Amino acid sequence: MRLKNKAAIITGAAGGIGLSIARMLAGEGAGVVLTDVHKEGASQGAQEINKNGGKALAIRVDVTNDNDVREMVEKCISEFGRVDILVNCHGVQAEDFTFKRFHETDPAAWRKETDILFIGTLLCCKAVIPQMIEQKKGRIINIGSDSGKHGTACHSIYSGCKAAVAGFTRAIALELAGDGITVNCISPGPVNTPALAKAMAKYSGIQAKYVSAVPVGRLGEPEEIAAMVVFLASEDANWITGQDYSVNGGLRM
Repeated sequence: MRLKNKAAIITGAAGGIGLSIARMLAGEGAGVVLTDVHKEGASQGAQEINKNGGKALAIRVDVTNDNDVREMVEKCISEFGRVDILVNCHGVQAEDFTFKRFHETDPAAWRKETDILFIGTLLCCKAVIPQMIEQKKGRIINIGSDSGKHGTACHSIYSGCKAAVAGFTRAIALELAGDGITVNCISPGPVNTPALAKAMAKYSGIQAKYVSAVPVGRLGEPEEIAAMVVFLASEDANWITGQDYSVNGGLRM
């Protein structure tokens, strides 16, 4: 087990990529804290992990709420004695997905999306860094997006937020390199998740467009993103920091 006796926090872990990450980290021996605004989904995931011999707990967390985020870290320390890994995998709800040209979008929606995707990432990082500095070791892994690297038409705010996450990742990787903390980003292409399925159902033709654009001819699976997270969280990645990895079936090269 590559992560035995480690403790990990995973945001957005009620389903999709976040839940797959929690399962795989637990399978490698880490104690995991599954967080989400939808506690029911996170609780079901934690119960499944515990039933299979892992160690997990679920917490309802709104990543835009500073108190929630600080309590999340405190509960992880209380349960496992430390925080070794933070995976920022939170995202907007499927019902909030919009594909509109920028000038047709609502500024109120910009703020909501920015608060979740970018400010939420900042708050989670700020909350874990002091503990990781004290431990002299830690792993922060931010889930970005191919849209943050190359832009996606009619998905401008999302693209901008994910680009900001990648830039922030590089900056704090430099700040924390001397403290034994690595900070990396993973930028998936289109992944087969319930949220994407709902968005595709809402906007007809999107799935065929996405699949046809991927050279390997299919959507990614959540487990394929989780596998990269496990690698970056492990000792095999000790000398890797400030990087943004594309995991996208060759969509962009």
